[in-house]
Amino acid sequence: QSTWGNLLLIILMFRATRALFSGLEFYKFKGPKWTQTRQRNRVQRVKNEQSVIDCLREAKAIAENPETKPGYLHVQLIRSRIGRLPHQVNLLNTLGLRKINAIVERPNNHNVRTMVNQLRHMVLCSHKEQSELKTQTTAVKPKGYEIITPVDKPKDSDSN
Repeated sequence: QSTWGNLLLIILMFRATRALFSGLEFYKFKGPKWTQTRQRNRVQRVKNEQSVIDCLREAKAIAENPETKPGYLHVQLIRSRIGRLPHQVNLLNTLGLRKINAIVERPNNHNVRTMVNQLRHMVLCSHKEQSELKTQTTAVKPKGYEIITPVDKPKDSDSN
């Protein structure tokens, strides 16, 4: 064996011996606090996902009821886009979610609900009766350009 192999063996023996005398299991290099935090985060993710599913069910019931207005879905991105599958990134672009904690408002219809359902592990969703976000309805004139409206051609008075 090489000297590095012997050194590694000595380190592992030292950890095992120290763990035996301290009453800990030597193969747990990370403490119990780390595993509790991991489990708590997992439970929180499951709760978030369940709340999105409940919101989508409620929104579907409202949209299918002919007596009520469909309303809007407020969708917030809570997890990063980094490392996601390409179709998930495309869905996020389609919804307009570019950054974490970005909130968008989309109409409550089947297409939007399907997109949110596919991204339910990454987003939070809530149903609103009316639009609450300030949306820009007028076009912004870019700097340095002039908007020209078409003008009807004047009729020639010479051709009488």
